[in-house]
Amino acid sequence: MKINSVVNKSTNISFPTFKAKEYAIAKTFVNGKTIPLNLFEINSLDTGFLDLMSSKIDFRKFDVFQNSTLSQLKQCKNMLNNSIMMVGFNSPQKSFLLTTEKKRPCGIITYNNFQDNCNLDYLISWAPENGKRIKYAGTTLLKVLYDDILKTNAKVISLTTAACTPGDLVKFYTQFGFKQPENLCKVINRNVGVDMVAFRKDLSVKAQELSKFVEIEEVQKPRTLNLRNILDINY
Repeated sequence: MKINSVVNKSTNISFPTFKAKEYAIAKTFVNGKTIPLNLFEINSLDTGFLDLMSSKIDFRKFDVFQNSTLSQLKQCKNMLNNSIMMVGFNSPQKSFLLTTEKKRPCGIITYNNFQDNCNLDYLISWAPENGKRIKYAGTTLLKVLYDDILKTNAKVISLTTAACTPGDLVKFYTQFGFKQPENLCKVINRNVGVDMVAFRKDLSVKAQELSKFVEIEEVQKPRTLNLRNILDINY
């Protein structure tokens, strides 16, 4: 994938340019505590940094994956790398990076919004430090998706669960309003490999329910940032 770059004339070395943009401050409510998180909207100019980040993430170190098979661990890594690949696509593709207050990345969501439906490509989270995941990291990313989609005319969100990943993803997404209806291709009007959908009429209800655990406040005057200068990816 081509990465735009600028050249340092004194050394003749090219450095990637970046266009990540501040998006929102998220607050999660865990056991009576408020945990602040940061959200950045990312695009193709950030893939170089994200590839470097991925190279430093070892899923074997995370407690939630201790009993996972090598195949499952490989699938998790593939999901992360594939999500980074999707960041490289332009509109209607949208991608967001979640970080801790200490500026350590801990999750990515990528999706595209067509005229009447949205496809959730990837949602993945990982432990930013000490092998422990951030509580409600995935919930926060889904809240971003729901809030964004409710601003559009999309009637349904579709997704494909990855069979080899640890845990029951069908159960996970079901609690957030996704279903496995019959005649799925007819429901979304596209013959693609998806196996779960969430309908607009359910999204507003679920978005409100998620507000009990997550609040998201969009940055009013977002800055364009070089992620390499502000984020810590030394896992």
